[in-house]
Amino acid sequence: MDAETKEKAWRAEEAIEPPTVYPPEMKPEEVKKREDEKVKILEHEIFETQNVARRKTYRMWIHGKNFIKTESLKVKFTFNGGIAMKEVEGVFKNS
Repeated sequence: MDAETKEKAWRAEEAIEPPTVYPPEMKPEEVKKREDEKVKILEHEIFETQNVARRKTYRMWIHGKNFIKTESLKVKFTFNGGIAMKEVEGVFKNS
């Protein structure tokens, strides 16, 4: 399957929301209020998806001796022989 066919298939799967039809007797202020509410909900959803982490997390227990207990424990992960690196804050728990 070529890239253009994949793109068309992917676009075909997207849900298309029909425009909202309000009753003719509804006041323009009420229509504007409802449209503003939709925009507010959409902005909240966009903010949540961009700023709230929902990734799956993993715990890693490292056992050893002579670890330095500090407030800012950093853990560095390297992948693919050092090509990709990720540094995160660790949590020190002495058990």
